[in-house]
Amino acid sequence: MFDFSIPLELSTTVIDIRGRERVSSVVVARVDDRLKPLAGTEREIACDTLLLSVGLIPENELSRRAGVVLSPATGGAVVDETFMTTVPGIFSCGNVLQIHDVADGASLEGFEAGKNAARFARGAVAAREAPAGIAAGAGIKYVLPQIVRRGTAGAGLHFRVAEPRRNVWIEVCGRSSGTTLFRRKYPRLLPSELQRIMVKTAIEEDLEVSAHD
Repeated sequence: MFDFSIPLELSTTVIDIRGRERVSSVVVARVDDRLKPLAGTEREIACDTLLLSVGLIPENELSRRAGVVLSPATGGAVVDETFMTTVPGIFSCGNVLQIHDVADGASLEGFEAGKNAARFARGAVAAREAPAGIAAGAGIKYVLPQIVRRGTAGAGLHFRVAEPRRNVWIEVCGRSSGTTLFRRKYPRLLPSELQRIMVKTAIEEDLEVSAHD
């Protein structure tokens, strides 16, 4: 944006779109901390196009038809550490599973899911009996995967915080034992930023990921 002299207007919203047959300008205004436009801050900007980014959700019509269980928190499938869904042999990854910040993350996820799908086809993926659950606790919007084979070590977990936080601790704890398997302090976390952590300890019980001051 800076390379092409494109201005970035923060705390600003479009309150009116003007033009006949096509857009000729938009009216923008500053907003308060509740995102309400502030009177007297309006100004008109000439333009011929308005692009809106209104958020993304995974497209999972095929998953529904296949009987895959979907997560209300992500809109994507419930998966284990191999990216296999609740239907054996069906794997989910990329923006079908969760919305990624950049294409690199979706590509890497697809690579891992593809490797595991090949392993499953060869009969090299262990049966998933009574898996451990991984839940989003205080301050966490969601966590992936939601289930893990017991005994798994080196599990990678993705999560997003529920709201902007500063100087926050992220903890992964056993829900029964209270044992801390992971703990790290972050100077700042935003809901718009997908985070990944690694739990090196073997997982033997249900876990909870939480954010604390």
